[in-house]
Amino acid sequence: MRNRWIVAIASAAMVITACGSSNSNQTATNTSPIELGAWMPLTGPIAVHGLAQRAGGDAYFKFLNDHGGVHGRKVDWVVEDNAYDPQKTVAAAHKLIDQSSVVAIVGANGTANSAAAFSYVLDQAQVPIIDTYGGAADWYTPAKPLLFGIQVLYEDQARILGKWAVKDGYKEIAFVHSDPSAFVNIAKAGTEAIKAANPSANVHDISVKFNTTDYAPVVLQVKNLHPDAVILILSTAEVVAYLKQASQQGLKTGVYTYAPNSSADVIRLAGADADGLKSEAFTLPPDDTASQGVKDFVAAMQKYEPSVTPDYESMMTWALCKVAVAALAKINGTINKDSIVKALEGTSNYDSGVMPPITFTSSQHLGASKIQRVQLTGGKWTLVGGYVGPTSTL
Repeated sequence: MRNRWIVAIASAAMVITACGSSNSNQTATNTSPIELGAWMPLTGPIAVHGLAQRAGGDAYFKFLNDHGGVHGRKVDWVVEDNAYDPQKTVAAAHKLIDQSSVVAIVGANGTANSAAAFSYVLDQAQVPIIDTYGGAADWYTPAKPLLFGIQVLYEDQARILGKWAVKDGYKEIAFVHSDPSAFVNIAKAGTEAIKAANPSANVHDISVKFNTTDYAPVVLQVKNLHPDAVILILSTAEVVAYLKQASQQGLKTGVYTYAPNSSADVIRLAGADADGLKSEAFTLPPDDTASQGVKDFVAAMQKYEPSVTPDYESMMTWALCKVAVAALAKINGTINKDSIVKALEGTSNYDSGVMPPITFTSSQHLGASKIQRVQLTGGKWTLVGGYVGPTSTL
């Protein structure tokens, strides 16, 4: 299957013309830089995610510009810090559109944070938001005219984790999740999948205040429930804190987590305490030397972002940006929101080289439904089977 995903390096340099708000049309004859934007948590409790994701996007656009840019035009990808805060995300959106004059939001971070900016970006300014690192079912059902994404929904990730735990033979399963409603909904979806797969399984729900740093009481609470498996829907820093405390308290269970935590930071910060952790990944492994798409990504990271270890998060943002470029490159003539939507909805089985093919239609603005299972063994993420979706047989 991987041979289908091998792409020539020239494909990453596909040209793009883009549009923005209703007063910003562009044509392919324009020679000025194209301004794209994103918001990410570069400071605050989950900055570790935002910094890795920005590095992947930066590497992609630097590579793109070095290979001719977009129709001969350079691309400026402007990233504003939202500190993982909804109000700061709205402020960042205003700055990107009103001051930086971006013509599209590409590869931004956050579900609730991005949703807070929808009213201004999508409705008022009418600027497309393409391929956010995040998403929820109500983003795409029904499809919003200017909103497109390729990340498998977190609820579907939890469903897959739940089915995986059941397949592994576990019957006492605890969901440990952050307390914001988005995390609660993710855990609920996973719980329903567990009960559907094994009605006799017992599922325990433990809600933890977001950005908790002391996990000793949490692990003790889990330990008193006597689960044989734990599914963590937490930030990377909190997953690391949980794993360290579980080791200190001698709690031995199967441990699972969702795709945002398949990162080099878990390995670096948790060390041997993370060994055996099962997770998910949106893309092929960063060390998959059989894939030309992965090799292109790693080479670009080493050249343009040498201080950042290539990992799943940086590769995902590389893919988010690359998919957006491939769709927008098909536009000829005047670039506006209508031509952007037409180009995206005409994307069929686009191969980024690092993840499954992407397809959008007029009624389907979520372009991906499958994810890769991985396990941390000996300080390395390894593949577990092929790509799966929430209805797949594991």
